[in-house]
Amino acid sequence: MKRRLNENIRKLLGGLQIGKMQLYEGMVVFPLFSSFEALEDCMGLDEAFEKECVEFKEVSDSGRVPELLAVNKCDLKILILEGQELKGAKQNRTLNTFILLPEHSETVIPVSCTEQGRWRYEKKHFDLTDKLVGNRVRKAISVSVKNNFMLGRKFESNQHKVWEEIDGYQRVFERFNATRSYDRLFEDLEGKVKKYEKYFPPEKGQTGMVVFIDAKLEGVDLVLNKKIYADNHYKILRSYVVDDLERKRRKLGQKSDWFRVKMNYDLIEQEMRKIIGVFWEETAKSDEFVSKSPGLGYEHRLVGDKVEGNFLVYHEKPVAGYLFPKEENRTGKMFDELF
Repeated sequence: MKRRLNENIRKLLGGLQIGKMQLYEGMVVFPLFSSFEALEDCMGLDEAFEKECVEFKEVSDSGRVPELLAVNKCDLKILILEGQELKGAKQNRTLNTFILLPEHSETVIPVSCTEQGRWRYEKKHFDLTDKLVGNRVRKAISVSVKNNFMLGRKFESNQHKVWEEIDGYQRVFERFNATRSYDRLFEDLEGKVKKYEKYFPPEKGQTGMVVFIDAKLEGVDLVLNKKIYADNHYKILRSYVVDDLERKRRKLGQKSDWFRVKMNYDLIEQEMRKIIGVFWEETAKSDEFVSKSPGLGYEHRLVGDKVEGNFLVYHEKPVAGYLFPKEENRTGKMFDELF
């Protein structure tokens, strides 16, 4: 049933503090900070792998593309971020939503495939990669999961749309591989991606980021546990960097516009901050559909005119969230009337 957005999510948005602008090329990041009480009795996926607390495998020997089995072997809950890519088994996969694994549990989790030309075992288990998939892929998954969610097909993505977005990256970058793998594409781009990282370091106490590319608000990521956020900061960043690299690549084939003013981001910083404020307001106005998560807690999927995304809420407290403007509200103008 559709209902008004959760009160604690609205309080969270209203209390977010925006840090100092970070800038490189056409990409701008605003760090986010929150005093919201976070879930503490859990660990992130990186720590869980280091402690050998978690294992991912196919649900059966034959496997199923949209599902994996996640096994938590330890005494703490484990938070997995939406968009996290896993490599191995029959096909590489990415998470369709945020998952909070219970202690000492086995949980079937919803995933999308991030390669096409392989359905065979390389090994029985999955390894953790150092990235979320590209932001365009994350958006495609989020929108299709919402659409399927409303039709009763909970947490399923449009797999063909995911493959289409990955193919689009490969065409733009002219980097093709035998299994049309996002992971392999990222390996080819890794040197260029790493050039960005020194310009966007995590700040102490940071719990999220707002990202603009070419002066357009592209997305918002929040992880309310500071340690888990810090462990995932660069993974989240890389998701957006790939889109900025794609933007620059597309412009290589365009003629120079001699009469175009070079954008000065320092001068328009206040305008970007205003856009963020309006984005919070529009998010708070959104309705939501709520469903039990495959793990602990509840999925709060936004249903609004101008904002897409979702939050994982556990014991009435937001744990993590991913937000972005609806595409039909976007135009090519620098600062159109987005809302």
